[in-house]
Amino acid sequence: MASSASSPWQEFHPSLRDLADLAPRCHDVPTARGVLAESHELFRNAIAHEEDPFLLTAWYSHVVREALLSPAVQHAGGWTSSSHPVLTGAVGRGEALPDSPIEWLWWEEGTLRPDETDTLSGLLEEAGLPYRESTLTPRTIIDVSEEDLGTPVHPLSDEQRISLLRHAVEHTPPAVHAADGGLPDLSASLHIRDHLLVPIVHVAQWATATTPGSEHTTLHRLEVARDAGALTDAEQSALSQGFRSGVRLQLQRWSDRVYDSDVSVADLPALQRSEYGAAAREVAQALHALSSRILG
Repeated sequence: MASSASSPWQEFHPSLRDLADLAPRCHDVPTARGVLAESHELFRNAIAHEEDPFLLTAWYSHVVREALLSPAVQHAGGWTSSSHPVLTGAVGRGEALPDSPIEWLWWEEGTLRPDETDTLSGLLEEAGLPYRESTLTPRTIIDVSEEDLGTPVHPLSDEQRISLLRHAVEHTPPAVHAADGGLPDLSASLHIRDHLLVPIVHVAQWATATTPGSEHTTLHRLEVARDAGALTDAEQSALSQGFRSGVRLQLQRWSDRVYDSDVSVADLPALQRSEYGAAAREVAQALHALSSRILG
């Protein structure tokens, strides 16, 4: 593992760097549990000090991944090189938010399959971190999860790729409609994760499923997709800005401890309401353009 001196978060407060260094070296399960719990406290403090949110999500993904796969936790779970959990989802992409459910699949002699790993679920529950045990079947694992891994195990078929794009289009963010008098309809509901972040993640996965690379963050994938001609400049710009806005808004709501439910437009402060409305419009336009161009 690279030291914190060469990490992307080398300018962070020493407490964050120290936790990143400790995570892969946890000598027992209680230490791993403490690292996971402390990651949330340090994340909240870093937001208050206006650290770069995307460096923070990379840092947090690193801490969670390394703590959960540290030698002590591996020993407690009885895992081997041929039989062990593989972290997927936002942690697998290196862009997890503190409220992102931590997800994993089971690697068994060259094959991914669903599995309930009591060691991980128990550790995460005790540390107070959200998690999601896999409900996937062997048939659907490849459809929605492998693009979140560092190295996809199987290439996606054209049908599987298109399913990612269709899912994104089906979850196009609703516009913040104007009510009587032209003001925003404050009673309209919204969900930042489902309406902004998830559709953009799926577009990025669709657009780069056949493109090799070592970085799997959504913003990087959108750039790769633009360079490869899968996205236009306008589409890439709108989706990237929408993703940045979604991350900022969700982190702020998490920091304010009001992130875990659907909300109405009225629940957002004026500046957040304005940013969400602009992002929703831009992302919706990009998804409509993609749908017309690719799906017909």
